[in-house]
Amino acid sequence: EIYQCDWSSDVCSSDLLSTVLHGVWILAFISFFPHVLRMIPVASLAAILVYAGINLVKLGFLRNLWSKDKMEAGVYSVTLIMVVSTDVLTGIGVGVILALIRLLYNFSTLEITVEENMMTGKIDVFLRGAATFIKLPALADALEQLRPDAQVQVHLQELTYIDHACLDLLENWRKQHQSTGGDLIMDWSALQTLFRKKTTGHSAITSNFKAAI
Repeated sequence: EIYQCDWSSDVCSSDLLSTVLHGVWILAFISFFPHVLRMIPVASLAAILVYAGINLVKLGFLRNLWSKDKMEAGVYSVTLIMVVSTDVLTGIGVGVILALIRLLYNFSTLEITVEENMMTGKIDVFLRGAATFIKLPALADALEQLRPDAQVQVHLQELTYIDHACLDLLENWRKQHQSTGGDLIMDWSALQTLFRKKTTGHSAITSNFKAAI
């Protein structure tokens, strides 16, 4: 199947009909001439798969991925090494497990730093990581520790993700805080800028990935 994709994209025409016919010819050959395949040494078939797999690996894509997300590039590299050293299913299985672990880690890590200016009384709250419902109790507890009449600014520049639950918590706490004489300032433009950067980066990686395959 890997060789078929590489063959179809590099040698055959790019339209759908050529891909379908290519699969039909392979299926017909396997179904009606299996004895011919048995005459081919297994080592030769393995060499063809290895060669096709190497052609599918694009170092330019890996370099671009490394510049965008080193953890993602690490998962990609480990998956590639496992595929070469063991087999395809084992390599893909390891890659999926590592990707899930990375996803859980990213969505369960939120660092909350509170700094108070003793001269002005202003409190800065810095959020780093992913503000998801998993960290909702920690965020709520950090906000409740602040003085009721303080001017609070929440910095969102270093967030990688924030969900609706945390946004609702900040909005509700802002109303509550203002009712006690305090104020809450949020830099929404920074969050929008971060979102645009992430979208642009994801689009670039997706485009390179499509080009790589």
